[in-house]
Amino acid sequence: MYGPLYYHRLDMEKTKALSQCSDFEGTMELTSPVLDDINWWINNIPLSLYVIDHGEPHAILYTDASTYNVLRKKIRHQHLKLMVDNMTVVTVLNNMGTSHSWKLNELNKEIWS
Repeated sequence: MYGPLYYHRLDMEKTKALSQCSDFEGTMELTSPVLDDINWWINNIPLSLYVIDHGEPHAILYTDASTYNVLRKKIRHQHLKLMVDNMTVVTVLNNMGTSHSWKLNELNKEIWS
């Protein structure tokens, strides 16, 4: 279920390497964070499953993006339903990250973990 959290960094590094040399046959050096993500895949593929139903949420939070940062610090390890009015936040949360921002990906890992 958490797989999307662990491929965005590799995608970003690949895009960066291609923009510098434009050679799909070329090589690139993998950074330590990317290697960490690859190791996550190696360790978690045997345990992979996709939960279709998580049951009823423990709480439903209605918020706008300006208060979201405060809420994430107070609520941990709960099944939540977020009602957010910011489409960027909704998209990034639903996709478990983005290929455009390291900071959003790290925040997503913190939220989903």
